[in-house]
Amino acid sequence: MIDALKSITIYLGVFGLSFFLFRKNEQELLSENCNSKLPIYKRAVFTLWENRWAVLGIFLLSILAGLRADSVGVDVTVYPDAFLRSAVGYKSFLDFLNDPVVQPIFEPLHALVVWLCSRVTVEKGLLLFCYQLLTVTPVYCALYQLRNHAPISMGMAVYMLFFYNNSLNMMRQSVSCAFLLLAFSIFLARQGKPSWEAVVSAVAAVLFHRSGIYGLILLLCASPLGLARRRWVRPVAYLAIAFAPLLLVCALQLFEAGGFNDPHIEYYYNVFIAKSVNADWFINPMKFSSIAYVVMYSWLIFLPKFLPVLLGKDGVLLGLFDSCALFRRRSQYLGTHFANGTHMASQSRRSRYAEKLSSGVADETKRLSAYLHNLNVVGYILYIAILLALQTVYGIRISLYFDFFLIPSICLACNGDNVRYKKILVLISLVCIWLVWIIRLGWSGSQTYLFFFE
Repeated sequence: MIDALKSITIYLGVFGLSFFLFRKNEQELLSENCNSKLPIYKRAVFTLWENRWAVLGIFLLSILAGLRADSVGVDVTVYPDAFLRSAVGYKSFLDFLNDPVVQPIFEPLHALVVWLCSRVTVEKGLLLFCYQLLTVTPVYCALYQLRNHAPISMGMAVYMLFFYNNSLNMMRQSVSCAFLLLAFSIFLARQGKPSWEAVVSAVAAVLFHRSGIYGLILLLCASPLGLARRRWVRPVAYLAIAFAPLLLVCALQLFEAGGFNDPHIEYYYNVFIAKSVNADWFINPMKFSSIAYVVMYSWLIFLPKFLPVLLGKDGVLLGLFDSCALFRRRSQYLGTHFANGTHMASQSRRSRYAEKLSSGVADETKRLSAYLHNLNVVGYILYIAILLALQTVYGIRISLYFDFFLIPSICLACNGDNVRYKKILVLISLVCIWLVWIIRLGWSGSQTYLFFFE
């Protein structure tokens, strides 16, 4: 109990301080891109200064990740030590790429980060710091790209409470997911126009973790569904996606039967069938975590759709609130004379983001929200299909690339009417999910935070 309270205090304390810094930075952001005509080096300095509070928040989260003990995160003792021990013996990065530990898995960008860290220290604290820095920075940059549509601080809250602890375990893949999120955010922010920054981000995702190519292909295939106008297209596509894991496994088994033993294909095959672990999740303790994950994932994925119903212009919750005498007396005390909660909801103060949006930008926000929600649904279907059909919780390795798009999706849902109530409901939901999923069920093995010197 004491360890749990200590961990909750450390995590929520850092999350709260970081959220305050992101919120403060958000309030001080310049309203227009007045630095767009500056030379590129001056623009970079200006943007860095403009986001100075966010930089502190990013470093705070990264430092917490770097100071943790080996027990915080299941994979911490798996590959960081092995890679660092191998990198220390090489003076040349190219020679390190041919090391037996590195050579079988083509992840040159990850190898470069490990090699550079090994030049400074053989302790893995710096490497763990870099993993988190390379995850949270692209996430913030992605939200910065979409800042005209949604509050950045809420997006960072979603990351901290739903993805941060998981990134302490799935370190390399979290970096890859973050870079793909950034790539698609740049693409969306520029309304589909070609961008070298988006291409570089996508390439970085692929080169950091080998499953990145799989995530990129799936995201590119699922993206057109978000733009489909015919109603029958999405249900048919979702049904096909539900059967895709079985078809893929059959295809991989045919490759294996034909003697095609490529190590990369074998890697993806093992990911799906959980060949190296106990796949019988019905007798596995992880079944409770997987069921809880589906329940919590269900709430978050449809939260953007629930918020307008609960707290929109004609929100149900505000109508219930208005039936309370205390709420009515408070309204009268403030000099507001409203017939009912519906009228009060329609008159509630909008966020500063919504006030700045023109009707055209508002329509663009709706299209963006629909596009992101489609990606969330595809990841949701993939996870459940793999869970039920293949009896493995490792479908998260595939769906995680879609899960990261929950960050801007929930963020966009915090616009419009009754923004304050929406944010409160989202934060309460996220904290409750974090307490159950991370602290109580111990997903990712980071529920008990210990410093490396303890």
